[in-house]
Amino acid sequence: MLDTLSGYSRSALALFVVLNLADFCTTACIVTLGGVEVMPVAKGFLDSYGLTGLFVHKLFVAAGLGYLCRNFTKKWWNLLNGLFAGVVVWNTVQLCLFVANLFHANL
Repeated sequence: MLDTLSGYSRSALALFVVLNLADFCTTACIVTLGGVEVMPVAKGFLDSYGLTGLFVHKLFVAAGLGYLCRNFTKKWWNLLNGLFAGVVVWNTVQLCLFVANLFHANL
């Protein structure tokens, strides 16, 4: 698959994979600290199989979306990666607020 991608699509796909990994990592931190997953399907995997199930779910979703989007134009890759960057920023803000709240509660 990677052999057929243009240079931009290859780097956009790499960014997409990194953003999905960051989404998993931030979600895993939030859940480990006592937070909850809000996406229903991901929550089902998390409830049934723990963090390993969540990782496998996010891996398959990222691989599937990456494959389906492999022929996207630059505009569509930018939109897709922008949306996932927004998810990662949202998770990071929630994680920071969650940690700050835990810290403040323990003072």
